[in-house]
Amino acid sequence: MVKKIKIIAMLTISIGIFVLTNCTAKKDTSSKEQPIETVNVINRELVKESKDGNCSLKIFYPQIEGLPNVAVEKKINAELINKFISKDHVYDIENCDPEARYKIEITYSTKLNKNNILSIMIKHYMVTPGGGSTLLEGFTVGVKNGELYKYEDLFKPDTNYILKINKIVWGYIEEDEPGFKTRMNTTKYEFYITENELVILPSVSPKMAGEVPINLSKITDIINPEGPLNSLMKR
Repeated sequence: MVKKIKIIAMLTISIGIFVLTNCTAKKDTSSKEQPIETVNVINRELVKESKDGNCSLKIFYPQIEGLPNVAVEKKINAELINKFISKDHVYDIENCDPEARYKIEITYSTKLNKNNILSIMIKHYMVTPGGGSTLLEGFTVGVKNGELYKYEDLFKPDTNYILKINKIVWGYIEEDEPGFKTRMNTTKYEFYITENELVILPSVSPKMAGEVPINLSKITDIINPEGPLNSLMKR
């Protein structure tokens, strides 16, 4: 009888250990496989002004926090600072010509923050006595590995994506200025992406910046299967 009790007790303990081990293993595996849906984006601000007040610079720039990989987080934040804060800008403000008068403001808006992708539009606005000018730029990064996506990363290299995108840009923007199509016949553009669109940011003229939205369903034949656009198509 004593032997039976001991055997039953040992079996019970063994089963308990097996169940606990399996439960723990399953929990760890599932947590590692979960994607980073979004990241925390924190707004920062830099303000500079010349001593005479004639020149000023205001930059609103993003930083991210909360990534499980601290090294990747630091890399992305360093890239963001490098993209937004030009040492030339700061130097120019602090050493502004007494006869100069201008105001520079750099802002941003988050266009996509999901599927391991962060995509931002950056707006540079400069005002001088002669008027104002706007420049739009994009910043798209993979938050899982810190990879900065370039324009050519979006498309299959063996397709005629350059001509296809150029034709879409030409058809979207009405511009009578001589040489417009020649100027816009480019191999790469600034861009940002949203859940459903690739948005091209062509510099239409020195005083006008444009946005050309392209629905992803219209360019499925040229999308790089290894690039960020394809991950959005899989949703």
